[in-house]
Amino acid sequence: AKIRAADLSATGYGICGADRDKDYATVMGMIDTFDRASMRVLVNDTSMALRAGTPDGVGVACISGTGANVMGFNRAGRFKRVGGLGPLSADWGGGTDIAVAGVNAAMKQAEGRGKTTLLYDLIMRHYRLGHIEDMIELGFRDVGRGHEIGMVAALVFEAAAAGDAVARRILVDVGTSMGRAARFVIADLFKPGEPVTVAL
Repeated sequence: AKIRAADLSATGYGICGADRDKDYATVMGMIDTFDRASMRVLVNDTSMALRAGTPDGVGVACISGTGANVMGFNRAGRFKRVGGLGPLSADWGGGTDIAVAGVNAAMKQAEGRGKTTLLYDLIMRHYRLGHIEDMIELGFRDVGRGHEIGMVAALVFEAAAAGDAVARRILVDVGTSMGRAARFVIADLFKPGEPVTVAL
């Protein structure tokens, strides 16, 4: 923008992974090293989605990124968050969850203990695997073939779009999990029957 940091009077930041007071303190400590604005605001990505997806920042936001997070604000300014800490807070619905479920389904098919799914062929072809068990090697950075398992999530969506029942079930389960979390936040923050905007 061709302005100096000293010219900023107010700044706003949003970042994923900032869910606890300790997280905010850590990130704000980083911001302190370069930003001297007199007013600074730091929120997590779910707050950003809620503000961007509603006219007034009132409602509930559901994030399904690497992980999953659901939070909301009511008109009185009361806040409620569910999860955000991955498996530790029983979240289920992020890209990593979708990817792991996809790999699980492919492995179950290979072992004969699961239903036939397009995911097996898609994963084998995408990663050029000799055997589905070779996925384990891709998860370790020191073998020179490190990858993000979350990339398998795209293959789950591809299989679901092609009509694969196993992949569709994974996505329905994700939607159900996120929906339950949203309903919990709504029930805590809003009156029965009160209209609530949900930003996805």
